[in-house]
Amino acid sequence: MVDAYTKESRLEMYREQGAAKEEKERRERKRLGLEAKPPRKVPEAMNQRGEIRQCNEGKYNFHIDEFGTPGMVVMEIDIPAFMDTSFIDVDIQPNYVRCVTKEKLTQLRTPCEVVVHASTVKRSSTTGALRIEMPRADQSEMLRVKEKEEKPKQGCGRGYSDEGSA
Repeated sequence: MVDAYTKESRLEMYREQGAAKEEKERRERKRLGLEAKPPRKVPEAMNQRGEIRQCNEGKYNFHIDEFGTPGMVVMEIDIPAFMDTSFIDVDIQPNYVRCVTKEKLTQLRTPCEVVVHASTVKRSSTTGALRIEMPRADQSEMLRVKEKEEKPKQGCGRGYSDEGSA
């Protein structure tokens, strides 16, 4: 007969109790969602055929307006107002816009090619909506040509000229 109160039996009993307690705590953390999940891999921009992948994993409402402002493509994505801006990552490419919000990808093709370096991204402080303003690539070339052709006019700006007054 083995003595139940020997050193070896007590150590074995403590190890079994510790393992059972650890397993119970792990199950409780998993149930409450406190256990860290591995980071989710965001899908690539292109699919296997080389086409731009369009997706809206967060199911956010969005609107693309290419005719409202001349020479601009305006995209609005309705992101919840209570979401912190640090969870939002926007990547603008000439042919698509990629917005990762809390590991949810919203990727949309632009109706025409846009100028990336002149694009702006703003977030409404009241509604939380994300407004992305992108100038059209073909319009930007026309604007540069117009700016070169126009020269600053002399005068006071009210239709009067400074000529003749001394």
